[in-house]
Amino acid sequence: MVHAISPKSRVESLANDAVEPFGTDIMIDRVTVAVEDSHKVRTIASLIESAEIVDTRAFSDQTTEKAVDVSKEMSEEIGNVVDEVVAEECREVIDESGPSWWEESDVIMEEMVHEAVEEAAAWLSDHRDAADRAGVDVEGGGAIAPR
Repeated sequence: MVHAISPKSRVESLANDAVEPFGTDIMIDRVTVAVEDSHKVRTIASLIESAEIVDTRAFSDQTTEKAVDVSKEMSEEIGNVVDEVVAEECREVIDESGPSWWEESDVIMEEMVHEAVEEAAAWLSDHRDAADRAGVDVEGGGAIAPR
């Protein structure tokens, strides 16, 4: 029997990788939750696991080769989907942030929110392809407008 990474472990690893560009707690927390809660990411992770655990003793060479191909293709695709989830979360942080975030919190301060917005805008500027796939327009000067 072939050993595969569980979907949960794969998603957690992808979430950890996705937060690497961020330094603010707001962005780290929001991106982690967004990736881990993404139905698309979890579904693709399950598909990858299913393809990886095809038992070569029970299936033909042709079937196992196709399973390997599917696993490779989905492993590439899941990275794109994670980037789209991050782009959507960046847009939400930019669009939704405001005084209520720090006025209604004992933990979040105004400067923290501004830093998170700057990080989100910078990430979107650096990942225009992912932003475009997610339907997030990145305009000159870091301005973001939802489609």
